[in-house]
Amino acid sequence: MRVGTTLRAAAAAAGLALAARAGADPAWSIRVLGGGAWSPRTRLDVEQNGEPDIRVQASWDHKPFEAPLYWVVGFARRNRGREWSLELIHDKLYLENPPPEVQEFTLSHGWNLLLAGYGYEVQPGLWIRGGAGPVISHPENIVRGRTNVQNTGVDGYHLSGAALWAGLEERISFWRMEVILGVRGTAAYAEVPIAGGFARVPNLAFHANLGLAFDLVR
Repeated sequence: MRVGTTLRAAAAAAGLALAARAGADPAWSIRVLGGGAWSPRTRLDVEQNGEPDIRVQASWDHKPFEAPLYWVVGFARRNRGREWSLELIHDKLYLENPPPEVQEFTLSHGWNLLLAGYGYEVQPGLWIRGGAGPVISHPENIVRGRTNVQNTGVDGYHLSGAALWAGLEERISFWRMEVILGVRGTAAYAEVPIAGGFARVPNLAFHANLGLAFDLVR
């Protein structure tokens, strides 16, 4: 009986030691997450030279599990329940209800959000986070039969706008790793090129994420 009690106490102590080691501060970490997003309708405005403006209450699909996949990568500096981070969310947008003048309107190679963030551990393993950053878009569209040229910007990518975000994460630590389960909201606005004009693209999205973080340097 005494041996069993001793073994249980030793196992509990070892578990606490591992948790303490995983949560030791300060630390640099990298994170890799999957997941997906959902958006309510927002107004899309399209302006093309010499043509009437197009306005539509846009219905967006993110198609997170179709190539190219939705993903999040980033790194963070954690210290005493505070965290500073930089993340890239590779999201996508597909216009589901194009008007007759629009034959295609997608950002499938990237509605990319480069987000700086600050986090606070409200209780062990539970973090609130938020921040802001630019939108880097890769638009693919055909408006009134005219195809957007893909060799503009940097290999078709454009610094297009800005985004705000806020989120909540649950983190389960073991050794130098954390399992992360999180939700976040993003509010973004961008202006993307079309042939002979541009489109104003506001977007609200609610993201669900699951992945891992790995401590690098303490």
